[in-house]
Amino acid sequence: MNDTDTDIVIETIPIERIVVLNPRIRDAGKFAEIVDSIDKVGLKQPIKVSRTRGADGEVAYSLVYGQGRMEAFLALGQTEIPAIVTDLSEEDILLSSLVENIARTKPRPGDLFRAIGDLAGRGYSNSKIAAKIGYSAEYVGKLRRLMEAGEERLLVAVEAEEIPLKVAIAISEAGSGQAQDVLVDAYKSGELTVSQMPRAKSVIARRERYGKAQRPAKEDRNRAQGPSEELARNLKKMVKTHTRLIEKADFASEHLKVLVRGLRVLLSDYNFLTLLRAEQVRTMPAPLARLVEAPEET
Repeated sequence: MNDTDTDIVIETIPIERIVVLNPRIRDAGKFAEIVDSIDKVGLKQPIKVSRTRGADGEVAYSLVYGQGRMEAFLALGQTEIPAIVTDLSEEDILLSSLVENIARTKPRPGDLFRAIGDLAGRGYSNSKIAAKIGYSAEYVGKLRRLMEAGEERLLVAVEAEEIPLKVAIAISEAGSGQAQDVLVDAYKSGELTVSQMPRAKSVIARRERYGKAQRPAKEDRNRAQGPSEELARNLKKMVKTHTRLIEKADFASEHLKVLVRGLRVLLSDYNFLTLLRAEQVRTMPAPLARLVEAPEET
């Protein structure tokens, strides 16, 4: 359909024809919330794609944003999804995806500088990247200095606000074994706060022990297959749990039926009723009484 007010074209497109240029790994809990929300109230906002050509020559689509919503549709068994369809270059797709992610949520540590690295590798200048993502060209330039030095661990610490960017650059440029001295000087000058110091020391220790590269977090390695696969595993576990509960409920139901039939027989026996009167047992739980008094199923 076509929104005449904003000239936005929204189409329902096959999910299998969508290519994700910049895939993201999402927290399983948040992804489950997306799936539950879409399952209950439907898709509130369409995803955005750009028209392209697939390897088979047929129309395909590059994802601009909405990976979580698209994967939620797949998890719910859908094969098509509403999408805003545009015609963008691959560079503009990456820029739009980055801007959208920054606008919607705080990027995960590491996401921002990797995205900047991708754009820089495509020939974008510091000023152009900065203008698109809302950072200063100077800040982007400093991040790129750390990237070129392979300082992934320091970059992640900068994004997590564990180490100021200026201090991270000083650490990167310091000689072997001098990083701790840089931290002390930064603390004395007020560039590093008391609360930042313990974590900064830990980052430096890990950098010295394991190197500059940031190893993937354990949870990310475990989720290498992506959130859809993890959700499928979780759903299988839930199905098994629910199946066991149903089996237990059926077992209890059968035993209850036997009890009710037995009580009906006993309550029709004069001697049993005499015994109850002698023991002054005149009532039974209301739910059980209703079952006993109800017509027997045929």
